[in-house]
Amino acid sequence: YEGTITRLPPVRSLPKPRQKPHPPIWVAGNSAAARMRAVRIGQGWHAIDLSPEELTPLVEDLRRSLRAAGRRPEELTVSLRKGILPLARAPQPPHALYGPPDGIRADVAAYVAAGCDYLVLTLRQARSAAALERTLEQVVETLG
Repeated sequence: YEGTITRLPPVRSLPKPRQKPHPPIWVAGNSAAARMRAVRIGQGWHAIDLSPEELTPLVEDLRRSLRAAGRRPEELTVSLRKGILPLARAPQPPHALYGPPDGIRADVAAYVAAGCDYLVLTLRQARSAAALERTLEQVVETLG
């Protein structure tokens, strides 16, 4: 590539993807534009930090848009990135995936009911390797 600002020599990227015609394209973002981009070119839509109540209407809209575009809703995976924090008691105000194990399990079920296929969990409050390990153990214990 040669442009007005930069020039790149010929490059190759190896190994080549195994998926044909290309790896799955997941479009991230909560905006309507991101969802429509996922409808046009994506195999997945990745939402960020939404509650189950916020996610539900967006997934419903996404599925309507997929059908209108001649695609089947099951062709597109829905994922969500969300922080998780096991606590002894639920925080006030409530926050999805923060609180005791039973509450977190109920939140996960609510995300599934909202149409989420995958949850990408970020561990909160872990400021050291030891704290991260403890939090991870709590998450595994909570979710099984």
